[in-house]
Amino acid sequence: MVMDEANSTGVIGKNDAGCVEYLGYTGRELIQMGTLSKALGSLGGYITGSRTLIDFLRNRSCTQLDLYHSPFTRGCSSGISSCRNIAKRTSMLS
Repeated sequence: MVMDEANSTGVIGKNDAGCVEYLGYTGRELIQMGTLSKALGSLGGYITGSRTLIDFLRNRSCTQLDLYHSPFTRGCSSGISSCRNIAKRTSMLS
């Protein structure tokens, strides 16, 4: 199963962890992807999955995109953390 969290990260679920949490799929084997530029107002994105999946993506994805080799800056990390803290205090969907 692929779960696209592009619009749900930080706004849905008991702990605002997105659709995976909201639908009760936490801990199940799936591919989870999302962006940090919508609900969390930052930039970048993520893909989670099995070690085999992540190794495959690292080795076979388009090298021009350099998706898996660019770390977040301190500013982006701080912004994401701040947005998560605000979302936890003000969540109306939980």
